[in-house]
Amino acid sequence: MKTSVISFLSRFSNAKSFISKYPNAIFFALALITLTYIFTKTDVDFTSILYHKKIGFSSIISHGLCHVFDALILLIPFVLLPQRFKWLEWIVIVLAGVWCFIQELYFPYYFDLMPFSSFVLVQNIDSTLIDSAKSAFRWRHLMIPIAITLLFIAYFVLRKFADKKSTQPFRRSLINAAIVLLVAVCAKFYTDVSIYNNDDDYNRKMTFAEYMAKHYTVIQVTDYHYYSTHGFITYAFSCMARTIKQCIPITSAEKRQVESFLSRQPRYTDNTYSAGKDNLILIIVESLNSWVVNLTLDGKEITPTLNALFNDSTTIATSNMIAQAKNGRSSDGQFMYNTGLLPLMSQPVAMSYAYDDYPALAKALPHHVSTVVCCDKPKYWNIGEMMECYGYKTFHGNDEIQDTLSSNGYYIDKALFENATRVINNLKSPFIAEVITMGMHCGYDNLAFKPTWISQSDKYTPQVRNYLEKCAEFDAQLKLFLERLKQSGKYDNSLIVIASDHHEFVDHSPQGRPSIDPEGNRCVMMILGAKQSMKIDGPIGQVDIYPTILDLMGANDYQWKGLGNSLLRTPVHSVATSPTEAKGQSPLVQRQKQAWDISRIMVTKHWFKSK
Repeated sequence: MKTSVISFLSRFSNAKSFISKYPNAIFFALALITLTYIFTKTDVDFTSILYHKKIGFSSIISHGLCHVFDALILLIPFVLLPQRFKWLEWIVIVLAGVWCFIQELYFPYYFDLMPFSSFVLVQNIDSTLIDSAKSAFRWRHLMIPIAITLLFIAYFVLRKFADKKSTQPFRRSLINAAIVLLVAVCAKFYTDVSIYNNDDDYNRKMTFAEYMAKHYTVIQVTDYHYYSTHGFITYAFSCMARTIKQCIPITSAEKRQVESFLSRQPRYTDNTYSAGKDNLILIIVESLNSWVVNLTLDGKEITPTLNALFNDSTTIATSNMIAQAKNGRSSDGQFMYNTGLLPLMSQPVAMSYAYDDYPALAKALPHHVSTVVCCDKPKYWNIGEMMECYGYKTFHGNDEIQDTLSSNGYYIDKALFENATRVINNLKSPFIAEVITMGMHCGYDNLAFKPTWISQSDKYTPQVRNYLEKCAEFDAQLKLFLERLKQSGKYDNSLIVIASDHHEFVDHSPQGRPSIDPEGNRCVMMILGAKQSMKIDGPIGQVDIYPTILDLMGANDYQWKGLGNSLLRTPVHSVATSPTEAKGQSPLVQRQKQAWDISRIMVTKHWFKSK
């Protein structure tokens, strides 16, 4: 017994001696493990959400090796800093943890990374955003703050062994930092070689040098893909490079590229397809998925109003409009419908480019009174600024519906449509009114109003049932709104466009929702009062709605027809969802892909402001 105690004390003494001798090295190792873990966890969680499957151990190790590079680079300041300033490394560690934690809450709804520029948008923090974050939160997300907390405890213990007055020659610190950098570069090189060797698309078509040159500069489908492939540090530098590039004035080559593309766009000025209506009412519906239309639950219709409109013989309609909205989500949908331009792949146009003189529907109808009715404050996602850029003269937002919400409960679409009725009743023809709903916004863990028969069903997941409750409420309020338009006499003289702003996965599981739309990316568009019927089966894009509205409003004397195609003139059976991906097949695919780069240049290089 005495021997065992002595042996234990001896080991404890040796351990204490080792810790006393190498506290910084021990902390470095623990921090390396922690940072690698949080970056890898974030990456793996995103991959599992996106592909609806668990990630195998070998894939986790592969992802982890990529993020070892990130951790080593972020720990270089700890190696270089004098002992008394090493605590500054915690700023880097905490910021990395905050970034990963926020991305965990952001990704389930946007399926991409939250842009760095969005982290400072404090004006966007409201009850809707908080509810979305709450709905996205899962207990597993706490592993990130827990890991950082455990590291801090270890740091607190180790700092007692560190000699704050000890100094190390800067030359020695520089050598250590160089060694860390070398190890990081070797780890990065190893992962790049592995990707190259394991992907036939690369190793059979290009040399490793060509791969390195192309793969780091090619525009990825999403920022997430770039982060997952190259890691956090490379992704951060890529974002920085893109931002700097966007500040560079348009080059002559880019100008020729845009002019060449536009020269081949359809040019027409006739108003053959005009519906002869004085007024335009554009209803942009929050998160309306196509699989909701004509859906029944326990034998009952969820959206009888939408169903009747969609199936009406005088309606132009499609349930196969593929979402093209990106990081800007709702603001991207509004941007496409108003301007006929495509959004940016990596950042919301509304936050970064809200001050250009964009061509838009309201400007194509210069003699129309123009107004916007929505649920937001003007500063939220810069919506007030953007609507002014689109040419709308008046803005009716959150402050006008608060009293209704306070007195009648949180039936936000009810308050919106009642306000829209008041506003439109006071408008003189001709007018253009954009009505933007909010009631079906995520999240879907809880309802803000009293549940109905839908919640009593045992079909689907609770999140899907809550989403369907919101859809049913929107549908009921839409019916009342249209009835009030008929009573006022403005229905018959108005072209009414109803379109989803973007799709929504609801509960992020194809098993949890109806299997009508397995990929979950189809939206709804229908046009009332067009004096013609058209049911569109093939996939179309959100960018195709703008030129279609110009056609129906008889506004083709307006020079800018957008980057899409009028559905009345061109059989559209395909849509590009990025510069490299498309749905459907048609002769238009190549130009639809090219349009993304053209739109990016026009937006980021202020094409219209220069004009």
